[in-house]
Amino acid sequence: MGISISNLGNSKARVVIPYCSGKNANAYNVKLESAIILKDGVGYDLIAKFEDEFPDGITLTYEQGKSMQYTLSPFDFSVIDNIYICVRGHFTNQDESLTIPVLDIYKRNQNEDTWMRTLSKEDKEIRAYVESLITTQI
Repeated sequence: MGISISNLGNSKARVVIPYCSGKNANAYNVKLESAIILKDGVGYDLIAKFEDEFPDGITLTYEQGKSMQYTLSPFDFSVIDNIYICVRGHFTNQDESLTIPVLDIYKRNQNEDTWMRTLSKEDKEIRAYVESLITTQI
């Protein structure tokens, strides 16, 4: 099961972002938060701030994932193909000797109605926008 955004009526959407770790590589002390960004013409707009963190002490395993779930309101579902879901944060290895940063950016694959990571030039552009948000403390 992957990321999903479901329409809850004329002005609401439900967002579910599941997370699990890779095989033989559990993630400890996971701190993640998500944001929704809209591509508006040639620029980007933040439509949901980085919020909805995992609670403290979360460990992700390959077998058992966790998810962030929330409702966006107001939300115009007609913009679904122009939004990006951004997840940022970090996790550690088991003995906390290494902290690994996370910045995953997803967009909707219209052909398969799934969410996939951004690539190439598009990925660089949206990452630059996200980095500008981070430096301005949003």
